[in-house]
Amino acid sequence: MMAAQNRKEEWLPLIANYVAQHGLGGASLRPLAKAIGTSDRMLIYHFGSKDGLMTELLGFVSAQVMAMLDAAAQGSRAESRHACLVMLGTLMRNPMLRPFLRTWGEMLVEAEGGNALYRDSAQAIVARLDRWIRDHLPEDDPDPDAAAAQILALVEGIGVLDMAGCSDIADRVLAAPLA
Repeated sequence: MMAAQNRKEEWLPLIANYVAQHGLGGASLRPLAKAIGTSDRMLIYHFGSKDGLMTELLGFVSAQVMAMLDAAAQGSRAESRHACLVMLGTLMRNPMLRPFLRTWGEMLVEAEGGNALYRDSAQAIVARLDRWIRDHLPEDDPDPDAAAAQILALVEGIGVLDMAGCSDIADRVLAAPLA
Protein backbone atom coordinates (compact mmCIF):
# COMPACT_ATOMS: atom_id res chain seq x y z
CA MET A 1 0.00 0.00 0.00
CA MET A 2 2.95 2.30 0.68
CA ALA A 3 4.06 2.05 -2.99
CA ALA A 4 0.56 3.06 -4.12
CA GLN A 5 0.63 6.08 -1.78
CA ASN A 6 4.08 7.06 -3.07
CA ARG A 7 2.85 6.78 -6.65
CA LYS A 8 -0.13 9.03 -5.85
CA GLU A 9 2.15 11.59 -4.17
CA GLU A 10 4.38 11.52 -7.25
CA TRP A 11 1.47 11.90 -9.67
CA LEU A 12 -0.68 14.52 -7.91
CA PRO A 13 1.63 17.49 -8.69
CA LEU A 14 1.84 16.34 -12.32
CA ILE A 15 -1.92 15.95 -12.54
CA ALA A 16 -2.43 19.37 -10.90
CA ASN A 17 -0.08 20.94 -13.44
CA TYR A 18 -1.91 19.26 -16.31
CA VAL A 19 -5.30 20.44 -15.05
CA ALA A 20 -3.93 23.96 -14.50
CA GLN A 21 -2.88 24.04 -18.16
CA HIS A 22 -5.84 22.21 -19.72
CA GLY A 23 -8.68 22.84 -17.28
CA LEU A 24 -10.94 20.40 -15.49
CA GLY A 25 -12.67 19.67 -18.78
CA GLY A 26 -9.36 18.31 -20.07
CA ALA A 27 -9.07 15.89 -17.18
CA SER A 28 -10.26 12.82 -19.07
CA LEU A 29 -8.43 9.75 -17.90
CA ARG A 30 -6.62 8.75 -21.12
CA PRO A 31 -5.10 12.15 -21.97
CA LEU A 32 -4.33 12.76 -18.31
CA ALA A 33 -2.61 9.38 -17.96
CA LYS A 34 -0.64 9.94 -21.15
CA ALA A 35 0.50 13.37 -19.97
CA ILE A 36 1.93 11.96 -16.73
CA GLY A 37 3.42 8.85 -18.31
CA THR A 38 1.09 6.10 -17.18
CA SER A 39 -2.13 4.41 -18.29
CA ASP A 40 -5.74 5.13 -17.45
CA ARG A 41 -5.91 1.68 -15.85
CA MET A 42 -3.09 2.58 -13.47
CA LEU A 43 -4.88 5.77 -12.49
CA ILE A 44 -8.02 3.78 -11.70
CA TYR A 45 -5.95 1.19 -9.82
CA HIS A 46 -4.32 3.83 -7.62
CA PHE A 47 -7.26 6.24 -7.17
CA GLY A 48 -10.17 3.78 -7.35
CA SER A 49 -12.17 5.81 -9.88
CA LYS A 50 -12.11 9.07 -11.77
CA ASP A 51 -14.12 10.62 -8.94
CA GLY A 52 -11.54 9.31 -6.46
CA LEU A 53 -8.76 10.87 -8.51
CA MET A 54 -10.59 14.19 -8.77
CA THR A 55 -11.36 14.23 -5.04
CA GLU A 56 -7.71 13.67 -4.18
CA LEU A 57 -6.58 16.15 -6.82
CA LEU A 58 -8.84 18.91 -5.52
CA GLY A 59 -7.72 18.20 -1.94
CA PHE A 60 -4.10 18.36 -3.08
CA VAL A 61 -4.61 21.65 -4.94
CA SER A 62 -6.46 23.13 -1.96
CA ALA A 63 -3.62 22.12 0.36
CA GLN A 64 -1.09 23.71 -2.02
CA VAL A 65 -2.99 27.00 -2.08
CA MET A 66 -3.36 27.03 1.70
CA ALA A 67 0.37 26.35 2.10
CA MET A 68 1.14 29.30 -0.19
CA LEU A 69 -1.18 31.54 1.83
CA ASP A 70 0.36 30.37 5.11
CA ALA A 71 3.89 30.96 3.83
CA ALA A 72 3.05 34.44 2.59
CA ALA A 73 1.26 35.42 5.81
CA GLN A 74 4.13 34.06 7.94
CA GLY A 75 1.77 33.25 10.79
CA SER A 76 0.93 36.86 11.44
CA ARG A 77 -2.49 38.23 12.29
CA ALA A 78 -3.75 41.35 10.61
CA GLU A 79 -4.03 44.58 12.56
CA SER A 80 -7.59 45.18 11.36
CA ARG A 81 -10.32 43.63 9.25
CA HIS A 82 -9.29 45.83 6.34
CA ALA A 83 -5.65 44.75 6.73
CA CYS A 84 -6.83 41.12 6.65
CA LEU A 85 -8.81 41.80 3.46
CA VAL A 86 -5.80 43.47 1.86
CA MET A 87 -3.48 40.65 2.95
CA LEU A 88 -5.70 37.90 1.55
CA GLY A 89 -6.75 39.90 -1.52
CA THR A 90 -3.12 40.60 -2.37
CA LEU A 91 -2.10 36.98 -1.82
CA MET A 92 -4.95 35.71 -4.00
CA ARG A 93 -3.85 38.02 -6.81
CA ASN A 94 -0.36 36.48 -6.84
CA PRO A 95 0.33 35.29 -10.41
CA MET A 96 1.41 31.88 -9.04
CA LEU A 97 -2.19 31.34 -7.93
CA ARG A 98 -3.78 32.22 -11.30
CA PRO A 99 -3.98 28.60 -12.55
CA PHE A 100 -5.59 27.56 -9.26
CA LEU A 101 -8.15 30.33 -9.56
CA ARG A 102 -9.11 29.21 -13.06
CA THR A 103 -9.59 25.70 -11.70
CA TRP A 104 -11.66 27.18 -8.85
CA GLY A 105 -13.90 28.93 -11.36
CA GLU A 106 -14.43 25.68 -13.28
CA MET A 107 -15.22 23.86 -10.04
CA LEU A 108 -17.86 26.42 -9.14
CA VAL A 109 -19.54 26.12 -12.54
CA GLU A 110 -19.64 22.34 -12.18
CA ALA A 111 -20.87 22.58 -8.58
CA GLU A 112 -23.68 24.93 -9.57
CA GLY A 113 -24.59 22.53 -12.36
CA GLY A 114 -25.27 19.82 -9.79
CA ASN A 115 -21.96 17.93 -9.69
CA ALA A 116 -21.84 16.72 -6.08
CA LEU A 117 -18.11 15.96 -6.15
CA TYR A 118 -17.26 19.55 -7.11
CA ARG A 119 -19.87 20.99 -4.74
CA ASP A 120 -18.49 18.99 -1.81
CA SER A 121 -14.91 19.93 -2.72
CA ALA A 122 -15.86 23.60 -3.11
CA GLN A 123 -17.56 23.60 0.29
CA ALA A 124 -14.46 22.06 1.88
CA ILE A 125 -12.25 24.70 0.27
CA VAL A 126 -14.53 27.53 1.40
CA ALA A 127 -14.49 26.13 4.94
CA ARG A 128 -10.66 26.08 4.89
CA LEU A 129 -10.51 29.67 3.61
CA ASP A 130 -13.07 30.79 6.20
CA ARG A 131 -10.98 29.19 8.96
CA TRP A 132 -7.78 30.75 7.53
CA ILE A 133 -9.36 34.22 7.56
CA ARG A 134 -10.61 33.82 11.14
CA ASP A 135 -7.10 32.72 12.15
CA HIS A 136 -5.61 35.88 10.62
CA LEU A 137 -8.08 38.44 11.91
CA PRO A 138 -7.06 40.54 14.92
CA GLU A 139 -7.39 38.47 18.08
CA ASP A 140 -9.78 40.99 19.57
CA ASP A 141 -12.17 41.08 16.59
CA PRO A 142 -15.69 41.34 18.06
CA ASP A 143 -17.34 39.05 15.47
CA PRO A 144 -14.77 36.93 13.59
CA ASP A 145 -17.44 34.77 11.95
CA ALA A 146 -19.17 37.74 10.31
CA ALA A 147 -15.85 39.40 9.44
CA ALA A 148 -14.51 36.20 7.83
CA ALA A 149 -17.69 35.79 5.77
CA GLN A 150 -17.53 39.40 4.59
CA ILE A 151 -13.82 39.17 3.70
CA LEU A 152 -14.31 35.85 1.92
CA ALA A 153 -17.15 37.30 -0.17
CA LEU A 154 -15.08 40.36 -1.05
CA VAL A 155 -12.02 38.30 -2.00
CA GLU A 156 -14.15 36.02 -4.18
CA GLY A 157 -15.60 39.12 -5.83
CA ILE A 158 -12.11 40.52 -6.38
CA GLY A 159 -11.14 37.26 -8.10
CA VAL A 160 -14.16 37.41 -10.39
CA LEU A 161 -13.48 41.06 -11.22
CA ASP A 162 -9.84 40.27 -12.04
CA MET A 163 -10.88 37.36 -14.29
CA ALA A 164 -13.36 39.67 -16.05
CA GLY A 165 -10.57 42.17 -16.75
CA CYS A 166 -11.95 44.70 -14.27
CA SER A 167 -8.92 44.92 -11.99
CA ASP A 168 -9.47 48.66 -11.55
CA ILE A 169 -12.74 47.91 -9.74
CA ALA A 170 -11.06 45.14 -7.72
CA ASP A 171 -8.37 47.65 -6.72
CA ARG A 172 -11.08 49.99 -5.44
CA VAL A 173 -12.52 47.16 -3.32
CA LEU A 174 -9.13 46.60 -1.71
CA ALA A 175 -8.62 50.33 -1.15
CA ALA A 176 -12.01 50.95 0.47
CA PRO A 177 -12.03 50.85 4.28
CA LEU A 178 -13.65 47.81 5.84
CA ALA A 179 -15.51 48.21 9.12
